[in-house]
Amino acid sequence: MVQTELILLAKVDQFDASKLARAQVFNDYFGYNMSSIVFQEIRESKSLAYAAYAGYSSASDKEYSDYSYAYIGTQTNKLPQAVDAMMELMNDMPEVEQLFEASKNSTLKKIAAQRITKSNIFWSYEALKKRGIDHDNRKEIYEEVQNMTLPDLREFFNNSVKGNDYTAL
Repeated sequence: MVQTELILLAKVDQFDASKLARAQVFNDYFGYNMSSIVFQEIRESKSLAYAAYAGYSSASDKEYSDYSYAYIGTQTNKLPQAVDAMMELMNDMPEVEQLFEASKNSTLKKIAAQRITKSNIFWSYEALKKRGIDHDNRKEIYEEVQNMTLPDLREFFNNSVKGNDYTAL
């Protein structure tokens, strides 16, 4: 069977450090693992793709833009339906409170388990500096994630993902 791989990419806004916490939870909730909305809807529920994911990528430099993206790996004959299903999700995020809480807890555990040691201390400092951040912001991100609600995530989605003009690659 012939397979097709498609990436949908949209340039969003210039980097904004205040979006980092919401972007992390969004990626876990919406499209980066097997329990995510995109995987469950596109692959499991509708059987339209071998692989599917979506997310929000924060720029590595304060002068660059963030991107919203989606990936579909499917049979060629299923591509039109898979693209329609993906675009529907990219414009109307389903809200599942239980999945949101699991995503939030997963993000908190990842942050808590992260260790910056040895030469990574320098490289982490440099990466933060490129983003215009002058301190280790993980504590702030952790606290924001702890207090995040599903309506906060919906607001992030509506302002940063929904309605974007996607380019197919």
